[in-house]
Amino acid sequence: MTTHTLSGVDTLIFVLSVVVSFVIGLYYVVRGWRSASADELMTGGHDLGWFPVAMSIFSSFTSAITILGFPSEVYSYGIQYSVVMLSNIVAIPICAHYFLPVFHNMRITSVNQYLDVRFGRVASLCGTLVFIVFMVLYMAMGLYAPSLALSAVTNLHMATSIFTVAVSSTVYTAFGGVRAVIWTDTFQSLVMFIGVIAVVIRGCVDMGGISEVWNIAGSGDRLHLDFDLNPFMRQNVFTLLVGGVAGTVSVMGVNQGQVQRLLGVAKLREAQL
Repeated sequence: MTTHTLSGVDTLIFVLSVVVSFVIGLYYVVRGWRSASADELMTGGHDLGWFPVAMSIFSSFTSAITILGFPSEVYSYGIQYSVVMLSNIVAIPICAHYFLPVFHNMRITSVNQYLDVRFGRVASLCGTLVFIVFMVLYMAMGLYAPSLALSAVTNLHMATSIFTVAVSSTVYTAFGGVRAVIWTDTFQSLVMFIGVIAVVIRGCVDMGGISEVWNIAGSGDRLHLDFDLNPFMRQNVFTLLVGGVAGTVSVMGVNQGQVQRLLGVAKLREAQL
């Protein structure tokens, strides 16, 4: 079996990305040490720019789970899953114009505050419990995915990788607040974007161009779209569109991680963009 390892340039880029991410987080830890209010830690004082918030949300949507899972899905079952991205055309306006104004006008820091005001303390506690369970399970996958990839090309033990990422992220999030998270996400999203583009370009060059890549995908039956209306099959265009709308609304409309970022933007109009 062929063993793949990081080259010197790869190692340098990886180390620099980790160091820069840590320095950004550390900067906001030092900046806010002993002086930041709860509102500053949770929402950045409602004074965050739309660009870093947008990049942070992009980073959340394109985590290691997406980077590793999406190519695997397409390789195994074809491009049909890509249809789910079209659901954003419907889902994002719903979130921006029906959910976000309610939370933004209330000037709250947590979605569960709305549940408390609207439905009472029991509903708020239930919402908090469900969110905690969901995030614990999600973060388990979110930590495992990059650690799996890292352990495949380095001698770093998976447990060590998971522990390092978890501890460093927890420290700068707890002490640096949402500003540390957003600016670290902004840098990391740029790194991911450049990395994905570089992989696509290198892949196309190695295979002889985009047309050749497309031909290979076609010969492997990976360009097929299934318009069957059967809701019990693994996936088809219609179930992906409907499920995609529901999934995106649940993440962008009411998920604490995304809503908290959007509530940090000063103006509602900018947050909606």
